[in-house]
Amino acid sequence: MGQRREMEKRGYRPDQKQCDPLYQGQHCLAYKQLSSVALTMPIYPEYDQGYKHVCLTNLTSKRILLTFQRS
Repeated sequence: MGQRREMEKRGYRPDQKQCDPLYQGQHCLAYKQLSSVALTMPIYPEYDQGYKHVCLTNLTSKRILLTFQRS
């Protein structure tokens, strides 16, 4: 739900249907049910340190510099 609030804050008006976790968009049938799965870190296995490096290099080439704070 946090993403929805952020979208609304930025002026977007997402369809109420998107609040339903079973909803799959206008062109696909909704899921009948979803099973819970354990959260992994990173969420997608391909989003590893190599991928992070490629992304940061790409952003740097566009003069977009990010700084990170350790928590």
